[in-house]
This record gives sequence, structure tokens and C-alpha cells, in this order.
Amino acid sequence: PPTTTTEPPVEGGARNVEEWRTLVEQYFPSDMVDDALVVIACESNGDPVAENPYSGAAGLFQFIPSTWAWAAPGAGFSGASVFEPEANVGAAAWVVQQSIDREAHPWAHWSCRP
Repeated sequence: PPTTTTEPPVEGGARNVEEWRTLVEQYFPSDMVDDALVVIACESNGDPVAENPYSGAAGLFQFIPSTWAWAAPGAGFSGASVFEPEANVGAAAWVVQQSIDREAHPWAHWSCRP
């Protein structure tokens, strides 16, 4: 008889980063969408409520509190929670653009880079 295999359940709140593609496409240039998804996968495993208990980094792009404090307002998300996916993605896109404008590496603010 044919056998079926099932994937083990995902642990630790991990989610398929493709879930975020449409949102990422709204904020990042088309040639950076795949890179942004790679960073999300590495930083948070696609979990919008991921939080590092040591650094305080949080959300899809794992913003540390001090970066979130200037990036969220700069991107137009003043007062938004770092755990709000749209604010997190929008702020990340804004930070990446700031780096590009300064001729720095686009992903300079992240440990995970594409």
C-alpha cells in the first residue's frame, strides 16, 4: 500500500515566510522582495511576534528597541507596535532605503543578510 508522509509540526512559532510576500511587495522594490523574505526567515522565522529575550529585538525583522524608536516614526508608523507586521515591514523598507541613500549596505542594520 502507498505510504504517506507528513511534515512534523513547525515548532517555535515559525511560519512560512511566503505568507508575508504580498506585504513585503507593498513596501520593498521588486528586486529586493526575495532578499527581504530571506532576512525575515533568518531573523524571526516568519513569526511576527518573535522576540529575543536578551536583545529585545522583536517582530518580523527583529528590530532592537533603539532602532525601532527612530525607524517606526521615520517610516510613518509612529506609535505602532513592533509586532504589527505592516509597521515592521514598512519600517524595515524605510531603513533599507536610508542605507541605500547613504551608499551603505542595504541590510547593514541586520545580522542576517541575503
